[in-house]
Amino acid sequence: MSQDPVAVEIRQIGSLIEANDLARAEARALALLRNHARRPDAHNIMGVIRVRQKQSRMAVPHFEFAVKAEPENAHYLNNLGRLYVDLRLIELALPFLQKALAINPHLPSALLAIGKYYNNVGKAELGLPYLERLQKLLPEYDSVKLELAESLDALGVAEKANKLYGELRHTKAGVLRSLYHFARNGSPEDRPALVREIEAHQSSDVLTDQQRSQLHRALGFIHEKERPSPSLISTKPTACARSSSTLQNTAAGWTASSIRSLPTFFEITRALEVRAPCRFSSSACHVPARHSRNR
Repeated sequence: MSQDPVAVEIRQIGSLIEANDLARAEARALALLRNHARRPDAHNIMGVIRVRQKQSRMAVPHFEFAVKAEPENAHYLNNLGRLYVDLRLIELALPFLQKALAINPHLPSALLAIGKYYNNVGKAELGLPYLERLQKLLPEYDSVKLELAESLDALGVAEKANKLYGELRHTKAGVLRSLYHFARNGSPEDRPALVREIEAHQSSDVLTDQQRSQLHRALGFIHEKERPSPSLISTKPTACARSSSTLQNTAAGWTASSIRSLPTFFEITRALEVRAPCRFSSSACHVPARHSRNR
């Protein structure tokens, strides 16, 4: 039985995408669409390329075409739903993600997208079941642990949240958010060690502005807790002057953080590697052959 030449070409384009050779992938996908304009898998692969090129709006008609052509294809539904999440069209996204999960209950990226959405809008109780299902599928992924920890923390399930944050404190993906959590909720005896660890991370040259802001706020929480009550403040200069100065510097970080937009879904999940769950599926029958843990 001969192979479908279009399917073979799509697999080869998918390999180019995974190798980040987006220029060649785009050229071949455009040629494929010129000859097979009614193939949903050709539109789907073009949509994946547009997302990887950070041209999300240009991906919309391709993913929509694929879903209209094959409305029961869980991967097409998932891709369109996740694209709408990236474009902040949450009301449009949820029906597609939920239908994708109804067809395939083990789509990790759909579980994460829904769980994260509910966390972001302050409805952690609705997102928690999705994130718990996701952790059962991928118990070793730090990005999954981080989102679940935030959900548990928001719901006041302190013991489980602290356990996850403790594990994340030793990982690249979760260390900064973990330090922020313990700065807010840790015990007084842990504060000196936290300050040293936060200051060590602040010296890094590879932090983004958002990461520096998060560390700045973490220090602010610690210094705020250590401030004496007004009745105990002396009029003489004391060692508190350094803390006061730090708090003034921290205010800028708080302000910047409060107005900074949330990172997009794709930025937060990029730590999950190409064949792991949070990539767009480039084929209709995408089955991850292997998982690579977060580094």
